[in-house]
Amino acid sequence: MFHSVKLKSACVTIVSFACVIIFALICLVSLRGGLPAKVNVGGEQFSLRAQNDEDIAALLTVCGYENAELLSEREITVPKHWNETYTQYNDLQRAQGLDLTSYKGKTATERTYMIGEDDNATLLIADGRVIAAHICHTDGTGMRPLFTESSKES
Repeated sequence: MFHSVKLKSACVTIVSFACVIIFALICLVSLRGGLPAKVNVGGEQFSLRAQNDEDIAALLTVCGYENAELLSEREITVPKHWNETYTQYNDLQRAQGLDLTSYKGKTATERTYMIGEDDNATLLIADGRVIAAHICHTDGTGMRPLFTESSKES
């Protein structure tokens, strides 16, 4: 009788543990699964992979910036609580198919590139992919999306 109780208890423990693992995996997939792996540039799909300098150079080239020069790189934390400015920034990201919502409170690498005499491109990179991107004038004004229908030059 005691053997049967111990066996049932062990089975319940194993099944419970398996359920917790499955639930955790489902949560992880649902959080990351909604993030795009590609972005639309000029009507074509291109990878947001950013695991090395070559990946980033390829993405910037697709957007028409073959000679981008890295100006700075730093670690940032996406705020957990957004003010109006960060909400507007995420709206800009959402307009180009990206969304920072699932990165609230997480760290990312911010890389800024000179893409022209008066313009810089900034990429936020986490988990080996671009999670946000924009262009602005070198004085910090005129922020606009990096990925647009007109980004790719023929």
